[in-house]
Amino acid sequence: MRAAAGGSPPWLEDYETLRNAFGARRGRCSLIDACGGDAEAFLQGQLSQDVAAMGVGESARTLLLHPDGKLHSVLGIHRVEEQRYWLDAEVSDGPRALERLERFKLRTDCEMSLGEVETLTILGGQAPPPPSGSPGEEGGAPSAVCAAFRWGSVSGWKLIGDLGEIALGEIGAGAAPECAEEAFEALRVESGAAAGNEFQEGMIPAESGVVAATVSFTKGCFVGQELTARIDSRGGNTPRHLRGVVLIAATDQPPPPGAVLVLPDGGEVGELTSVSHSPALGRSAALAYVKRKVAPPARVDVRFEGESLAAEVRALPLVP
Repeated sequence: MRAAAGGSPPWLEDYETLRNAFGARRGRCSLIDACGGDAEAFLQGQLSQDVAAMGVGESARTLLLHPDGKLHSVLGIHRVEEQRYWLDAEVSDGPRALERLERFKLRTDCEMSLGEVETLTILGGQAPPPPSGSPGEEGGAPSAVCAAFRWGSVSGWKLIGDLGEIALGEIGAGAAPECAEEAFEALRVESGAAAGNEFQEGMIPAESGVVAATVSFTKGCFVGQELTARIDSRGGNTPRHLRGVVLIAATDQPPPPGAVLVLPDGGEVGELTSVSHSPALGRSAALAYVKRKVAPPARVDVRFEGESLAAEVRALPLVP
């Protein structure tokens, strides 16, 4: 992504559509199909979400952890039948998640298979409600599921599965234009919603700010529970926190993910994970993991490839 220092990005109209109306994005994801007589009990012990409390047709986000409580994967979970669940992940994360689950399965009636399916995301300030029924549902498992989500003040939902030739009009989103990926990313960064590069294997999950939406502390034991519960009981005090970073001046060359944050005294305090141009702020904005000693707002330099750009660490969301 490049935006001229004094100009507007080519996807600005799509961004305005997402902020003020709603738009669509098509993609793909990995899908693990888990079914069998022990599916509920097995996933209840492996995942952070209260799987047993989910009703058929319900969806949630959940963590898959290592035994030491460090992050393995962030997944979506959907109960499609009494003893059948779908777990969705980014395409690159699906095989890893399946391998981790299979490694902990012992004398358990839960068969798991991995595939790659379509996704359709509808997002916007005026987005229509999600469809009331799942496409292809005829008494058994649906061909697709629908999961609602929110980025700051902007709400949306995602269809996941075999979408076939589904038309937007059939699901109440007929007026949704397909919007550029960069417009979605700009809105996500502004809202401070963690995804992709923010989910680093081996990190402490609470650093990303997703624990409240992904963990049940009343369900009983699950793999990795001890560290997660201990940090929550201490108010989420972790070595790093997900923050926003805003460049002080416009630039022709925004910093890339991985660029280092440096205090005026020369101490390194973090690195960027996601970078976008923010139309609302009129300059480059980013998400970053920053050491807890840095209390926003705080002045930093962003350093990369011999460049050094003045920036400010801010609390999230950058834009409500």
